[in-house]
Amino acid sequence: RKLGKLTIKYNRKDLQRWLDLEEWINTQLQELYQCRAAAPEPQIDLEDLLEVPNEEQKLKLQVRLRDL
Repeated sequence: RKLGKLTIKYNRKDLQRWLDLEEWINTQLQELYQCRAAAPEPQIDLEDLLEVPNEEQKLKLQVRLRDL
């Protein structure tokens, strides 16, 4: 029994057209969803928070962090 080829050879022009189309679609999607990208999470250093001098300032920081 003769085995068939496992891969198909494509024309280079077809492959390039497909690649160009995929890149165009990717670019369009990035532009479309750019404004919907999530803001990066803030970096919080816990050691700095522990060094806050008084409770009132700690409470203000907690409120601000919750609002993020």
